[in-house]
Amino acid sequence: MINSQGVGNLFVHVSLCAISYTEHVEVTLKVNHQSAGQIKWVLISPHGTESTILPGRLLDSTRYMNLTVLTVQMWGENPNGYWRLEPEALFGSNLDGGTVEFISLKIHGFDCSLSDLRCLEPAVQDESFFTSPPPYEVTTDKTTDKPDRPSENTKSINHSVIIIVVVVAVIFIVAVIFIVAVILVVLKKKKKLCFKERLRSKNSEILENYPTEQHIPLKC
Repeated sequence: MINSQGVGNLFVHVSLCAISYTEHVEVTLKVNHQSAGQIKWVLISPHGTESTILPGRLLDSTRYMNLTVLTVQMWGENPNGYWRLEPEALFGSNLDGGTVEFISLKIHGFDCSLSDLRCLEPAVQDESFFTSPPPYEVTTDKTTDKPDRPSENTKSINHSVIIIVVVVAVIFIVAVIFIVAVILVVLKKKKKLCFKERLRSKNSEILENYPTEQHIPLKC
């Protein structure tokens, strides 16, 4: 279970695995959460390699998630040890009240003892690998230390700034289009008046009855 008052990370302990050279890893997750589609999931191998297997999506309204994802970022590592799966709620959501109903790791690779490759030994993991408390001392102590992460307020502000910039850009483009349209209309009207002015001037040299109304020449 994921809860803001408890441990936010999940651990899978791999031991006595016949595979000693990882090629790719499959992670199966079943999550029941009001914002399951907006949760970012990071898989961390025993050697500390991180792979974002699910990035979390702003418009994903999924509440129940049952899927399998694949990563090759642990290529060549020895899979024995503790694997950590770290969730992070994004876009103003949180981890409260959700449950992880099922999780499994399927590791694909081969046994280095059957080849001439130089392969890694199992990782040496100390307390620094685990977010406090370690998996064998899970507790719901509110004083549990957690790694510093950007606050959700900061992320919300960033999204608001992007929206404001987009709106201002759209308004600016519309204003430019309107001004250009007005200029084109004025130029077209002036061109038409200039044509009439030239026609009037030409006719005035031939006709005796030149119009007597007040006439203001245009600079064409």
